[in-house]
Amino acid sequence: MRFTIKQLEYIYQVLTTENVSRAAKKCFISQPAMTQCLREFEEENKVLLFERRGGRLNITPEGEEIHKELAVLLLAIRDFEERLLDIAQKSSGKITVGIPPVILTVYFYDIISSFMSKNPLVDLEILELGANELKKTANSRGN
Repeated sequence: MRFTIKQLEYIYQVLTTENVSRAAKKCFISQPAMTQCLREFEEENKVLLFERRGGRLNITPEGEEIHKELAVLLLAIRDFEERLLDIAQKSSGKITVGIPPVILTVYFYDIISSFMSKNPLVDLEILELGANELKKTANSRGN
């Protein structure tokens, strides 16, 4: 009873459209391939998703229930894929921040800790210098 995400998407489309040909078009596969996927799903799971009458598909109560579950599952998978992409595209590189020492300890400790935990690929350099020294350092670096 192992399925690929693609197979579950195919089954979901057949359940949504209640038509194998339309589902196949939406999924960019052939109608025979979609029919085979549907048949294998039903046989492997010993569940009847549709009653077949006169070339028409009528969704069964089990099919309705599986349709709802697949909708939730496929949405969760899409959310997971988006989150994974966000993680993969997380910022990286080096950031240099100049902060006077008193302000650093009073205001920025929690902010910096939070930033570092959310962005582990960023190398954060903190310069604890007075305002005049920070200005000179920034000018000498061309920032």
